[in-house]
Amino acid sequence: MSAHMDVSHIEWFLMAGDDDDFRAALRLTPEPCAIVGSDGHVHIHNDGFDALNDWPAGALTMTAIAAFFSDAQDRDRLKTAFEAAIGGSATVVEDMRQTIAGEQDDRWWSIRMIPLPQVAAHGPMVMMRFDDVTARVLALRRRDGVVDELQHRIGNLLTLVRIIARRTVQTSEDLEVFLTAFDERIDALGRTHAFLSGENWDGMTMRQILDQQIDADPEVRDQIFARGPSWRLSVRHAQTVAMAINELFTNAKTYGALSVPDGRVDVSWDHPSDGSYNFIWKESGLSRQLAPKTTGFGMQILTQLLPLQMGGRAVHAFTPTGFHYALLVAGGAAVPVEMAPDDPLPDLPEDFVDLPG
Repeated sequence: MSAHMDVSHIEWFLMAGDDDDFRAALRLTPEPCAIVGSDGHVHIHNDGFDALNDWPAGALTMTAIAAFFSDAQDRDRLKTAFEAAIGGSATVVEDMRQTIAGEQDDRWWSIRMIPLPQVAAHGPMVMMRFDDVTARVLALRRRDGVVDELQHRIGNLLTLVRIIARRTVQTSEDLEVFLTAFDERIDALGRTHAFLSGENWDGMTMRQILDQQIDADPEVRDQIFARGPSWRLSVRHAQTVAMAINELFTNAKTYGALSVPDGRVDVSWDHPSDGSYNFIWKESGLSRQLAPKTTGFGMQILTQLLPLQMGGRAVHAFTPTGFHYALLVAGGAAVPVEMAPDDPLPDLPEDFVDLPG
């Protein structure tokens, strides 16, 4: 007898009525196989089928084939395919999910059902061949998850672009001013989106966000002093924080500490064990800085949009030597809030003073 048998050999032995040869032929099939009678119970199976389950040896015989699958819809699909096979039609049921006690991960099977010749000794039976399709099912699920996440991110990104466009135009004196500010903000958003589309799909650290901004403005690298632990912000938080840091850099280069050779910016952040976190931006090196009198979208991002998205609060001050800003987020802060482009921003704090631009 050859080392491997296919279904034609099994049919031949079955028709010959020799149970011993029939069982031996089944044992030699390489794939997990079971012979199921018209009652839906396993009559004979091979060693490969034993390996699919955690049941004790000998416990699988005369067990209902449906008992190996817990999902009600999967059982219905199995029943429909089995009835067709008992009726003489070869069938396949795809992606049958199997949960095994004691194992962390489920498995999925494609089950091919082949009608066997009906003989008096056995009655109608079906040979079931099991193909492990777990890798394919999980790959498809990962792909679908990536597509869903990408669609969600694109929607969020477009909403942010609309917000930036409409709020920037509201605070711009003319088209040239608008285009300059809008381009800088979109560039910052684009850099973050590109970074999150690579290996850092699940978020960014504060250090990565800051380094990304410094790389875009390398001439100020020696004036930035940063320190803080490595902890990862979610995608949604990272996008908003990157916008805020871009505003801080832009204003510091135009009006603040990065506009003078001896200026300095100290940036720090912390993430204590209670789940809270904070971000502090402290400029120094100016001889005198006056609080501006106009309201710009840059300060709205810092004092309204960012705290709203992060579920925290922002404080700031114009000191004689430079601008100070802090974002404080308590542990267990709310999930980021969805915003539409025309939604009003929260009320300004009583001590609100705007940054130009």
